Amino acid sequence: MRIVKAFLKDQILDFVGYGIVTILILFYFYLKIGNGFEIIYPVLLMLFVTGVITIVKGIHYFRFHNALKSANYGNYQMSGVKNQEQLVIDTIQELHRYYHNELSQLMQQRDESNAFIAQMAHDLKIPISVIRLVLEDIEGEHLSEENSARIKGESDKVLNKLSGILSYLRLGQFEKDFLIERVNLIEEIRNAINIKKDYFILNKIYPQFDSQQDAIFVLTDRKWHGMLLDQIISNAIKYSAVKGETGYIHFDINQEEYSVELKVTDFGIGIPSYDLERIFEPFFTGENGRLVENSSGIGLYLCRNISKKLGHQLSVSAVKGEKTEVRIRYLSKL
Repeated sequence: MRIVKAFLKDQILDFVGYGIVTILILFYFYLKIGNGFEIIYPVLLMLFVTGVITIVKGIHYFRFHNALKSANYGNYQMSGVKNQEQLVIDTIQELHRYYHNELSQLMQQRDESNAFIAQMAHDLKIPISVIRLVLEDIEGEHLSEENSARIKGESDKVLNKLSGILSYLRLGQFEKDFLIERVNLIEEIRNAINIKKDYFILNKIYPQFDSQQDAIFVLTDRKWHGMLLDQIISNAIKYSAVKGETGYIHFDINQEEYSVELKVTDFGIGIPSYDLERIFEPFFTGENGRLVENSSGIGLYLCRNISKKLGHQLSVSAVKGEKTEVRIRYLSKL
């Protein structure tokens, strides 16, 4: 309907011209033959010609609109095009080429910048790992246990940040670097806990994971799923340690016929109800961000995007000051 109104609006001057011509013809016949019945013939003829011209122009107008909407200029040009329409098409194509080139250059610059940042972040992880090895060698001889723990804690924070940077950069090329396969979830959880062993001990937060089974298989990508678990466990430890007391993180698995649900529960500071709706927004830290100085607001954003791309369902529930539950639902069968 909007297109019809636009077409009729564009034809107003033509309709006015047809009306003036019709009036002049009527006036001419009136002077020639007076007020006779024959005067109706030129009026009908004029209306017929006007209708035919309007229909032809309308068909052409709608075809041109559809060609612009679908960007199908080639087929339209082959069927014949007015000079004015050709100017419009040429202008659109010129703008398209210009912005396509600009976009290609920007994408190339972005890829180069991301590659540089990723390489720098990866290179920075190596000296931090070396520092930790040196600390383990000199611990107890030239360095107190307390200072060693503090240095290890700070190095863990840097490693977590670098891992977050790498995950964020790689997320843009996710489709080029993932493989869905059957993965043992029990083994993945134990590996993730073991990687964070020092971080657990440093913050006096301890994992509780007792499974009656040795293997529960889910469909996921091993590398990306490892990043997902790492981020969830890091958050659980970080927001549990704020209380300054010994705490625990529970890992529970519920197996169903076609799916498996992992629930990670920490008993830290929780999340206020008014922040829950926004926790997956990038760089949103909310009230808890004021309590934890190294909160970036990127962790749960990454978790949500990784989960979506892997086909997992991620949800978070919490009670302020009491606990936070993160649930991941996996497909176990297709």
